[in-house]
Amino acid sequence: MADEQIIQESYDDVSLFDVLRAGVGLLLILAAVACRKYVTESILTILKSVTGWTEETHKNTKNVVAGPLSFLTIMSAIYLAGEICVLPDYLDILLGHAHRTFLQIVVFYVVYQAVTPVSYLLQVTSTGITQTEIRQVSEKVARVLVFFVGVLSILDTWGFNVGAFLAGLGLAGMAVALAAQDTMKNFFGTIVVLSDDIFHIGDWIKTPQVEGIVEHFGLRTTLIRGFDTSQISIPNATLADTTIINFSRCTQRQVSWTLPIVGANNHNFETVVERFHKYLHDKEEVSKDRLLIVAIDNFGCACMEVFVYFFTKETKWLPYMEIKEKIILDFNKIVEEAECRFGLPTVAAILN
Repeated sequence: MADEQIIQESYDDVSLFDVLRAGVGLLLILAAVACRKYVTESILTILKSVTGWTEETHKNTKNVVAGPLSFLTIMSAIYLAGEICVLPDYLDILLGHAHRTFLQIVVFYVVYQAVTPVSYLLQVTSTGITQTEIRQVSEKVARVLVFFVGVLSILDTWGFNVGAFLAGLGLAGMAVALAAQDTMKNFFGTIVVLSDDIFHIGDWIKTPQVEGIVEHFGLRTTLIRGFDTSQISIPNATLADTTIINFSRCTQRQVSWTLPIVGANNHNFETVVERFHKYLHDKEEVSKDRLLIVAIDNFGCACMEVFVYFFTKETKWLPYMEIKEKIILDFNKIVEEAECRFGLPTVAAILN
């Protein structure tokens, strides 16, 4: 009987006006759910007309803020419905905290999503560091920071002692740092490699440990594709402390040969040397602004050793090898036409 009496008194306290306000609040929420896409499109259209941005910018902005704006529309309707309706004090306080939390989630979500497009707009133009790699690393670090700050902001809204949490996190961070020294070394190795602009993705590099094409550069390791198609992972701390040869940075490739030539007389040797020099001087793939040497350099075993030194304009490996192959075949024709032949390499040539 007592419970029925309490329920009856509660019903008596509810007036028709309260029911109407509850109905208005419910209709407001339903309207927000139904019209959230229209509200989002309207806001974006107004922003486009005010700022005058391009269609591509409008599309990119929509990808970033469409979801948060839609979510914010619904949460705003729920908050207004709570203000219209008469709620108990504890529910009113809880709704206020929830609304501030949802606003923070929306703000930090937009910032989190905007990290990628902003990173493209703020690419470093200095030639001292690589643009693509620094953008990727900065994007990852920024996302972690935004997420961390967002979590702390939400905890503060719900009354948690963020200062004590950060103090405890600092002590835990010291312990983690001691346990993860290698990871920290690799992170600082990443900074060193980026700041020194040692290589880019797609470059052909060689170290004492590995040789291949750089495929991915991360916060901790670099992935290199070997010429046998194997994927090699090397810590960035190792890259920062080792010698790296970047063949992709070569502006020209050097060729140096010692060719033993056997001929009938000095005239034949002179003919070969002259034609070698003219051939290289006229060949388009051979650099004209670098040193070009073709000269008899030494006496061999029943032969003369011709020293050939030049540079090719092509630096990529396969085209470079194709150029050398063509020159070798043409040199062989020149030697045959001069009634000479290639001899066996001398001991000195083998040692060199």
